[in-house]
Order: sequence, then C-alpha cells, then structure tokens
Amino acid sequence: MSAIALRSPDAEGRMFWCINSKLDATALNTAEVAIHRYRDNAYKSFGAALPVCGFNFPQAEIDRLQYLEPNIQATVENCVQASHQRIPAPLLRVLLEKRFDITVLINSRGGGVSVQRMFSQYMNRIAGSEGIETLATSVAASAAHVLFSQGKERLSYPSTQFLLHRPTFVQADFSERAAQLKVPEKDIVAAYEWWVHNEVDPLYDAELASITLPQRQQMTALFEQEKEPVTLERKVKYSGADAPGFITQYLQEDIPLHTQLAQRYGVPVHPAQFHTDPVARFAVLSQIGRRLQRSEVASMGVQVYIEQGKWRIQGDFDNNADGATVLHHVTEAIKEVGAELGIEL
Repeated sequence: MSAIALRSPDAEGRMFWCINSKLDATALNTAEVAIHRYRDNAYKSFGAALPVCGFNFPQAEIDRLQYLEPNIQATVENCVQASHQRIPAPLLRVLLEKRFDITVLINSRGGGVSVQRMFSQYMNRIAGSEGIETLATSVAASAAHVLFSQGKERLSYPSTQFLLHRPTFVQADFSERAAQLKVPEKDIVAAYEWWVHNEVDPLYDAELASITLPQRQQMTALFEQEKEPVTLERKVKYSGADAPGFITQYLQEDIPLHTQLAQRYGVPVHPAQFHTDPVARFAVLSQIGRRLQRSEVASMGVQVYIEQGKWRIQGDFDNNADGATVLHHVTEAIKEVGAELGIEL
C-alpha cells in the first residue's frame, strides 16, 4: 500500500474508526475513534464512541429491522443515552455536525444487523465528498463484511479472510419472533424477504460483479449454489487474493501495518502508544490476529481485543475443551508481537 489517501475539500479532517471485536453490544464499548484535523494537523484519539451512531437513526428503519432484531429500539435509545454520558458536549457536536473523510479499520468476525446499520447510516451521513475507505486485516465476516463492502476504497491483505452471507433464519426463528412481537408470522417472513432482496443480495451481486475474471466466475458459481429459496444461507468464504477488483488496493504483507497506515494517512502511528492511541492499538491487535491465523487455533476463529483496559478473547471454541490451548497460543502471540515491535503488552 503506497498511495496517499485523498482528502475531501468539504471535510474537517479524517475520522478513524477502529473495530477490533464483533459488531454487537461489545462494539459499543470497544470500537474507538481518532480524528486527524486537517487545518492544524492535530491528531487526537477518543475512547469508545460508537454509541454516537444511534443519533438520527430513522424510525422507519427501526420499525423494519425490529422484525429481524426485536431489541433494536432499546439499542438505539441506549446508544443515545451512552453518548451523552461518555462524550463531552463540544466533541459530540463535532461528531454529529461536521463532515469527515472516514477510514474504518476492521478486524471483526461480524455481529448483528442493528449495530452495522447504525454505523453505516452514521458514516454515510457525515462522510466527505471523497467517501469512505475501509481496511480489513485478519478477518471481515458477516456484518463486518457488509461494513467493509461500503468503502469507496477497500483495502486488505491478500490473506485477509472474508465471509459474505445472508442473515441466517429458519422456520423456528420466524415463529419465535412472531410470538415475541405479537404479530402474524407472515409479517416476519415478509420483512426478512424484503431485507434479503433489497439490502443483502444487491450488495453481494455488486461485489461479485466487481471481481475480475477468472475469480468472479468461480465465486459466482459458489454463491449461486444456495441462492434460492430466500431462507437458505447463500454463503461464500474467500481471501483478499480471491477478489481482485473488489479489493481496490492490497496491503503489503512484509511491511508492518502501523508503517503503512502512517504513510497512507500522514498521521503518527507508533506501537509504543498502544495503550493510548486506538489506531496504534488496532495495528498491534491486527498483528496478533494475523499471527493467530497461522497457528493451530486458526480454525476456531480466535480474536483478541481490549475492553475497558482488559484483554478479552472471542472465538468459536469450547472453553472447557479448548480454553487452555487457545490461551496458550494467544499468550505466545502477544509475547512474540510485543518482542517484535519492542513494546510491552
């Protein structure tokens, strides 16, 4: 990655969103933001600020999405309340009223529809004329993949792992939601079908169309295997190397991520500031994640993140059966990356 990121003439600066965990309630406490202000080259980082995405979320969107996630109204209300509690009023006004170039740094295995939609609505509302950049390191799956897809510029490693799929529902889910919301089951099915046909499939069809041949033919064949009926998952896993064209620029495997970020965006990204700078923290955690991808726990989807100053682990593993193995590999990866970067983690 060598090109310098473009700047919008109408942008106050560049906003970096750092997503190191699943796009669910966890992200409300872990997704962090840093702002590079263009007029004076000031660079400032803030704590968990994702709740700001709850502001001005359309009620019509809430009404439609409640059939998929019944708690979305409460999630939006909690976000607005948390924003007032966590974010100083002057900063909150800036986050809501100014335009920014946006870079979304993604290392996430996915999550819920509501948080992803809140984030997408907010980004599109404040983005400068040059649009949104997205950058994925170890993994961008499910809802995180949808977020990645919305970048005008989409950057990843050739080895970055992607998963695109429809939200997975079965008949029992429809019945359960209908009972929970006290509405006819046909209304739940209709809402899901609308979501798939108007939101999910067009996004994925556009992605497949952007991939250069011959990879497009192979991936389209995989994707079409489960296209109908609408309740089937329709899923494909692939790496960044499989999607030339969709990936607009590849990160360089042999250059540390913090160096590439500093060069592209003209901001200081120092691993030694791991504890205070969310962009530096994202770079270091991504390096740990990429090391875990090459370990024997790679198939377990192990991801390391930090919440309220504490190390956390997510993944698809049985803590009783695999917990000790996972912990060993995570500990070793943290030690090795720390030694490699010359910092204490």
